[in-house]
Amino acid sequence: MLTPGEGRAGNRHTIQPLATSPKEVPTPATTLPPKINKEIQKTQEAIPQKKEVKQEQKKITEKPAIEPRKVEKIVPKPKTVNQEEVQKNIQNKIQQLKEKALQEKITQLKEAMLENKIREIAQQLKKNSQTQSGVGSIKAQGSGIGNQDKLFSDYLSIVHGIIHSNWFIDQNLIPNNKLVTRVKTVIDANGKIINTTIIKSSGNPYYDRTAITAINNSTLPPVPKRYLNNKNTLDLVLNFFIKE
Repeated sequence: MLTPGEGRAGNRHTIQPLATSPKEVPTPATTLPPKINKEIQKTQEAIPQKKEVKQEQKKITEKPAIEPRKVEKIVPKPKTVNQEEVQKNIQNKIQQLKEKALQEKITQLKEAMLENKIREIAQQLKKNSQTQSGVGSIKAQGSGIGNQDKLFSDYLSIVHGIIHSNWFIDQNLIPNNKLVTRVKTVIDANGKIINTTIIKSSGNPYYDRTAITAINNSTLPPVPKRYLNNKNTLDLVLNFFIKE
């Protein structure tokens, strides 16, 4: 068993504490060759530049946000009214209405005068027919007219009288007194004969020809407006026969 101050084989020694703390072992400095240091420095300088380039490219590729256009409502400007022009237009319209009304009155007056004239002429022809001599006779009738009133009968009697006065027959050229020719006649509003067509022949060309000639040589009075058809004409059927 060792006691302080004693060692093995009777050797004595003492253990003294260290007067100073042990020195730190310096770590060897890591020194790199200059060439490698330059490469590292270049690499470090290049890294932030690449980031900046990428950020700039990103900014360029990003499309700017398009703001919606504001649609401004166009308020129409109120039109300026020319009072003089308005009054002028009103006066022109009134004048047109007056002229139209006047024209209608004139037309009505002419129509009334025509009807009165037809009645007077028909009455005169009726008196003359009582003393009139001749072998021919004409019967006129309206085509497509429903109610034939007294005025229409008077008009037909005038047509009969005028055409009969232009009808001449040489009895030596007809075989008998039983010949009848039926002719359709188209008359316009002014009494002008537009067309004549034989719808039934007598069988005697001479007799038929005298009927057509009598119609074409006649000047008829205007037709009362109420008797005109949708073509503004009057269709009559005239029967030419011999009195016995």
